[in-house]
Amino acid sequence: MTPKGDIDNYLKAPLDAITHAKLWEDDKWVTTVIASKRFAATGESAHTSVRIYATAQQTVFARVCEFIGALFR
Repeated sequence: MTPKGDIDNYLKAPLDAITHAKLWEDDKWVTTVIASKRFAATGESAHTSVRIYATAQQTVFARVCEFIGALFR
C-alpha cells in the first residue's frame, strides 16, 4: 500500500522549490527522474529526499557557457 496522490504531484513541489531558490535556472533542464513513494516507517518522520547529479554533458555545457560569458566581460 502506498500514500494517496499522484507521484508527479509529489515531484512538482521540490522541483519548483529548487527553481524558486535559484539553485538552477529552470527545472526544464531536468532530463531524468527516478521516483518512488511509500508510507513512513514506524518512528520515521514523513519527508522528501532529492538527489541531483550533473551529467557530463551538463558539465561541458556549463563550462562552454562560462567561457562564452568571459569573452563578453
